[in-house]
Amino acid sequence: MKMGRLLAMARKEWIQLKRDSRSMILAFALPTFMVVFFGYAISFDINDIGLAVLDNDRTQSRELVEAFVSSGYFNVSERLESSAQIEDRLTRRTVLGVLTIPPGYSADLAAPGRSAQIQLLFDGSDANTTTIAMPTRSSLGTAPPESPAAGVCGSRSRSNHASGTIPPSKADT
Repeated sequence: MKMGRLLAMARKEWIQLKRDSRSMILAFALPTFMVVFFGYAISFDINDIGLAVLDNDRTQSRELVEAFVSSGYFNVSERLESSAQIEDRLTRRTVLGVLTIPPGYSADLAAPGRSAQIQLLFDGSDANTTTIAMPTRSSLGTAPPESPAAGVCGSRSRSNHASGTIPPSKADT
């Protein structure tokens, strides 16, 4: 297309746009509204993810649970008594995640050169929340030191599983 024809067509459209006030609103006001709306009203930040805790250690593990809560991303909504309750809570969506702390967690933290294992399970049916919440475990010192995303697998259709290693140096802070 020649430049002269393009400019003539642009001029014709501009004249038509000035004549019709509804077209003017659609051309300028609607995009401005959408920029403001998508910029401020819609937020993908997540806060207060419902977390159930299965604490089989019940000693120094309280500090780990407190670290999750104080991060602002998680809120402990339930304490579980056995691992049989985990799948039920995730399936019924009473919580979006389950933090499992094994027996001997504090002994593993105290032992020199050893690292403590925890398990963090998320309901994988809410992919956006799971994707955003998974990296938060690395900021809490619960991800394996070699990779913040290591340990994630999808062995069950509704859950993303994550196991983390806490190096002794990070757990003491």
